[in-house]
Amino acid sequence: MSTQLSGDSPQLKIANELRRGYEEKDLSVLVKHLHKDFRRFTYPKSIGQPERNKEEWLKHVAGVMDFATALEVGYTSYLLLSLLAKYVSRRRPLIPS
Repeated sequence: MSTQLSGDSPQLKIANELRRGYEEKDLSVLVKHLHKDFRRFTYPKSIGQPERNKEEWLKHVAGVMDFATALEVGYTSYLLLSLLAKYVSRRRPLIPS
């Protein structure tokens, strides 16, 4: 479990609540803080993540949470593994075929 951010500002309270939602794999915590017109962009574009609306992003996060649960890793670890896999798969072979 990650460390909770200290402070009592509204922003820190939301950040801590969202972190708890990720750790507990509770989408209801995430949903209540998303705007109805929520859009998710991932940069740099070269990593190949599509733009997602609220429903698409929540479906993606649910899949990530299921996958992370199966591997017993956290969301952040999954993202790092995913990015590494994309990088490795795009590298050119050392010896031309």
